[in-house]
Amino acid sequence: MKIIQVIPIGRGFSKEILSYFTALPVAPGALVEISVRTRKVPGLVVSAQNIGIMKSEIKSLPFGMRKVERALSSSFFTESYLKSAKLCAEYYATTTGNILGTLIPKILLENIDVLAKVQGNQTQSKPKETEENAFVIQAEREERFSQHRSIIREEFAKSSSVYCCLPTVPEAKFYFDNLSKGIEVHSFFLWGGLSKKGFLKVWQEAMQHNHPVLIVGTSACLSLSRQDIGTIIVEEESSRSYKTQRRPYLDIRIFAEIYARTLGARYIVGDILLRIETLWRHEKGELKALGPIKWKSSGDTTTILTDMKAEEAKGERKFHVIGDEVMKMIENAREYKKHIFLFASRKGYAPSIICRDCRNPAMCEKCLAPIAFYKGKDENSNFFLCHRCKNTRTADTLCRFCSSWRLDPSGIGIDRAKEELEEKIAQESIFTVDKEKTKTPAQVKKIISSFKASEWGVLLGTEAVFSSLTNDLDSVAILSLDSLFAIPDFRINEKIMHIVFKMRSLTEGNFIIQTRNPSEGILKSAREGNILDFYHSEILEREKFKYPPFSILIEISLSGGKISVQKETKKLEAEYLKDYKMEIFPAFIPEAMGTYTLKAILRIPQGEWPKEDLKKKLSLLPPFFTIKIDPESIL
Repeated sequence: MKIIQVIPIGRGFSKEILSYFTALPVAPGALVEISVRTRKVPGLVVSAQNIGIMKSEIKSLPFGMRKVERALSSSFFTESYLKSAKLCAEYYATTTGNILGTLIPKILLENIDVLAKVQGNQTQSKPKETEENAFVIQAEREERFSQHRSIIREEFAKSSSVYCCLPTVPEAKFYFDNLSKGIEVHSFFLWGGLSKKGFLKVWQEAMQHNHPVLIVGTSACLSLSRQDIGTIIVEEESSRSYKTQRRPYLDIRIFAEIYARTLGARYIVGDILLRIETLWRHEKGELKALGPIKWKSSGDTTTILTDMKAEEAKGERKFHVIGDEVMKMIENAREYKKHIFLFASRKGYAPSIICRDCRNPAMCEKCLAPIAFYKGKDENSNFFLCHRCKNTRTADTLCRFCSSWRLDPSGIGIDRAKEELEEKIAQESIFTVDKEKTKTPAQVKKIISSFKASEWGVLLGTEAVFSSLTNDLDSVAILSLDSLFAIPDFRINEKIMHIVFKMRSLTEGNFIIQTRNPSEGILKSAREGNILDFYHSEILEREKFKYPPFSILIEISLSGGKISVQKETKKLEAEYLKDYKMEIFPAFIPEAMGTYTLKAILRIPQGEWPKEDLKKKLSLLPPFFTIKIDPESIL
């Protein structure tokens, strides 16, 4: 009989290691099935001792120790993979089990006993860390494809495999189709949403393939731990989809880099516009350039910046969404049977409501977030919708500040753009994608397929369509970005610039940006395709306010009843983390559906995280506190 120390694999476990006894012949590295409260989950054995050695200690325990009766695998994960998960857990002040539970697809965890027969054939290799093998590529997508194909050929010649990780399934599929040409027999596409049969088939074939492989997919592909990995590529690196939405709020890019370093593999990140933090690391010499960094957008695309205010004043026209230049683009598309894309940054008819008398914005009565205006079938069915808590109310309502009934819809939403578009062209030539109407990837794919199959057409979409679009459109226009400038997010300029470069990359024809604020500096850089000026401006701003990359932000938030939240937050400041300076403030939308949220921000100087003492204190915080290391936003 043995006493084994086990890491429970899954989300929500506060303890790193649990103890069990078993008569099974298990050794460190084995996977077993354990009981944690009422759940049965996989567990990783980290140590095993004969029960005789620990008999006196067991007798003194204040609780009964559970028995493990089922072994899943003698050795499933490689030592490099487990070491990377442990290092990642230290960075996120959480347990290794939580990291593994986030990284590993549920379908894999449920079929470990089946897959272990394949995985067990892999020869374990010792981790070998290196920090001088990380590279960046900032260039147009086709140029990045060309470099990736060269890398794949090079690695295959060295009998090494290549993993290419993407943030979303549509993007992963697009990259797979392009990178696997000519090497289809050695290429595999893997993501966690596959059917059980499909996932097991791809996994087994990829693991048993006796030739180096190309694995393309979402984060699920990183859990396929072959021993011959020579390069890990993270593409579309600036995407926010790399951050998980549940505890421990893991950034897949962080794990991929740690994993590559532990393996001694080459780590490459690519995008048309890399994150500010990544460009700063390149500037400091941490990341080398794999070829010249493209600081200016290339190609034959003509960019036109249209001043909508000047256009309306000149033509004595009322407020409108479709400007003259965009209308010319549409008429050209109709005449020459072309396909164009119009981008709207906000959902609904109008993204904000302003009182004409007191000039205050209309707010949600439940959560105090700004509300949007939506049109119904007729004037009597128009309504206001809160995108935060989904509360709806009739548009026939009064201002909460001055009781005025003169509430004016303001700004440009996708429904307003569609209404104006329908006045100018046939409805059957308009194809619309946004999260309110196309909620699933399948619905988005169906709309885009219909658009591309049409004789000619206008695709109208929000960011929901980004991952499904490829660079084969005749022309592209951004109807408005102005509302985004009002968002007090330290990454908002970066997001706006990325939207512009993403849109620009979709076409070699005309590219139009409509604005009512043409003097905005970022729009000048965007129009000229000038990344270098934008980077210099942004990095100075980040340094001034000690935002990343000059510090690591740690966000601790608490939601609940207002009095209890304030009480616990004071305790956080005065007791739990009394040795650390923090900024405490209400969330951008402080109340939602009766729930009040306060946030505390710690700024850790670059290079000083993880701090052992702070990491320990964070791990001991009560579970009702939400902790995010390096959050995407602190709103």
